[in-house]
Formats: sequence, C-alpha cells, structure tokens
Amino acid sequence: MIAGVADEKQPAPSIVPAPLILHVFSTFRVGGPQVRFADICRSMGMRFRHIVLAMDGGYDCAERIDPAVAIDYWRAFVPPSLLVKRLLHVRGLLRRHKPDVLVTYNWGAIEWALADRLPICPHIHIADGFGPEEASRQLWRRVWTRRVALGPGGCLLQYTYSPISPIPAKKLGVEAKLVRFVIRNVPPATVWRFRPLAGQGPSANGPASGRG
Repeated sequence: MIAGVADEKQPAPSIVPAPLILHVFSTFRVGGPQVRFADICRSMGMRFRHIVLAMDGGYDCAERIDPAVAIDYWRAFVPPSLLVKRLLHVRGLLRRHKPDVLVTYNWGAIEWALADRLPICPHIHIADGFGPEEASRQLWRRVWTRRVALGPGGCLLQYTYSPISPIPAKKLGVEAKLVRFVIRNVPPATVWRFRPLAGQGPSANGPASGRG
C-alpha cells in the first residue's frame, strides 16, 4: 500500500523487497521531527518501507509524505490500558511485523523502547529537544525509565543546530560523538550520538538529552 492505512493486527504487506522501518511518534501532527521525517522519506525514495504509528492518533503530517514513498499508518492502533499488557502487546507486534529497525521519537514513544529492551529488532531512539517540564531539571521517573529502556547498549541521537555537544555529556554519564553534518538544512545542523559510559549514570540536576 502506498501512503495507505495499515491494520496493526495484520502483517504489513510486502510492498518492495526493501528494509522495513517502524517509526513510533508521540504524535504525527505537523512539527519539526515530523516534517524532517517527511523530507528524509522523500530522499530515501523506494529504498525503504515505512510504518508510522502516532501514539496520540494524530496523523496530519501524512499529507506531507511524498505519494511515491512506501508507507503505512497504524491508525487503528489501540494500546491496552495496563502497562504490562501494553509492553507485551508491543512485543507481539514487533514479532509479527518483523521490522528491520524500530525508531522511537522522544518521550512519548519510550514504552516501545522499553518493550524492545530484550531486543526483538535493532532500535534507535531519537530526541529532538526536551519539554518545558524538563527545561531546568530532569524528572527522576523519566531519568530511570530512560536508563532502563535504552540500556547500556542503547544509542540516542540528538539533532541540533549546535556545533558542539548540546548537553553536558560527562555530567550525565554519557559519551558524545558527532556523527553527521546536515549541510542541506538551513541553517546547517548536526547529529550527535550518545552512549552511556560504563559504570556511570545520568544526573537529575542537568538538562535532558531529549524528551525521550
């Protein structure tokens, strides 16, 4: 299905012999991460298939996706009310659809990262800044949820306009590495990768590395 609607209860159809990426957003309404995703999809063309899930059910940014992109939307997704059941449900979906990569975006998708803590598929968590509730101080619940969900082998990517690390990496117990310059962006941007340092954990006194 091209720019179609997928039922999360049914395996995604094989559109093209290309890797399948499952993207989980807190919302897919028009915003920075969603517009950037639309641009990336257009540049990828038919080299990848995509499934998009918006946890709040908002899919306004779907209108910005190039019709030539192989993409499905899980508009019918309804998560169970209890956390344990939600995590088991997510794991069942990952096993059924077998994405080549799971990509979660910001805090609103952290439960999918948590569900894949015992890996079913490779996982990348992308953070695009942090909300007002963590602008000056991290929340302990989120700090420890991130630590458990992302784990020591996890990878966190930060998209920023800063030429230097946008967070105090050593203070938060993570290793910061510049992995890409995005020259076509206006202004030019950078992508940073963060990995936990062995034997160290994040502080609750500094800014978060993202909503996730």
